[in-house]
Amino acid sequence: LFLPSTSIEARYSRAGGGRDFIVPIGDLINPINQTLNTLLGQSTLPTTLANENFPFLRKKEHDTRLRLKQPLFQPNIYYNTKIKETQTDIEEAKRNAFARTLVRDIKAAYFNHLKSVHLVELLGETQQVLDENLRVSEKLVEAEMATQDVVYRARAELAELKQQQTEARRDSAVSAAYFNFLLNRSQNTEIIRPQSTPTDTSPPTLEIAQESARAHRNEFRQLQNAIHIAKQQVGLARSAHLPNINFVYDYGFEGETYNFGSG
Repeated sequence: LFLPSTSIEARYSRAGGGRDFIVPIGDLINPINQTLNTLLGQSTLPTTLANENFPFLRKKEHDTRLRLKQPLFQPNIYYNTKIKETQTDIEEAKRNAFARTLVRDIKAAYFNHLKSVHLVELLGETQQVLDENLRVSEKLVEAEMATQDVVYRARAELAELKQQQTEARRDSAVSAAYFNFLLNRSQNTEIIRPQSTPTDTSPPTLEIAQESARAHRNEFRQLQNAIHIAKQQVGLARSAHLPNINFVYDYGFEGETYNFGSG
């Protein structure tokens, strides 16, 4: 809006009736010319001039022009431009905040999947222990060194373990599908496990975390931009009493017909 703009403007109108502006040329000039002809003894001057009748509106008329307009002083354009720029910054902050949230969800889904995988492996190792416990219990019963309830207890623990394994495998499949969904991949895509265990790092203090959040979190950036927009809107409202100055240049033609002559 700070740049010049061009436009083609055209108007064509037809009018009928209305008032006429009558110029009494004949009533004024004819008696004078007749008197002069009498004094001169000859009829050289016309004495039959008619009165002129000029309508206020032409029966048909057009006005066609090419207009060039350049704003010179437009406070509303300035403030609205600042507001739009800040709104763009807010939308960018929203996008960054969403991206940060998406990264958080992807990391959480990845860790949950690894946890479910480790749980499946742990239950598999536990099954070996319970299978061995059942085998020993059955041998003890056969040797009459233990009662039958030991075998029943071992079988119950093994059945409970198999139920836990079923739930763990289901959770592992669901967590893998959700992780691949967040990455916009097929649900059956293989998830690569880390080759090394990450080293533990001590978390920052509360004061450092709060200061880092105020400096880098996009939510605070959105609040700051909203305050800036409010200030610009105040400036826009206060500039309503200021004049608007434009440079306008028109080039065109007008008349009763479309032609490029003197008419």
